[in-house]
Amino acid sequence: LIKTTRIPIICICNDRNHQKIRSLANYCFDLRFYKPRLEQVKGAMMSIAFKEGLKIPPPAMQKIIEGANNDIRQILNHICMWSAGNKAVTFEQAVEEADKAKKDMH
Repeated sequence: LIKTTRIPIICICNDRNHQKIRSLANYCFDLRFYKPRLEQVKGAMMSIAFKEGLKIPPPAMQKIIEGANNDIRQILNHICMWSAGNKAVTFEQAVEEADKAKKDMH
């Protein structure tokens, strides 16, 4: 399908060197993305939290980011859940949530 289609197909993978991906690699434009630095994620997430009216101290946001292994989708999910609730997160709550939500790192 990828070889013959005239419609662009976007393929996303986490492991470019996986055996199943290698056969596709010859027919794909390889665009690599790197994990953003903690400071970049923290700045963006603090901005979003502020716009959502969520009060969260920067060290608490840092704990959430570390617990999510910089996964922006998971961090946004946390922000969404908190902003729907009490609109304030303490450092202790953030540490507890980060410990519960630790991403599987393998």
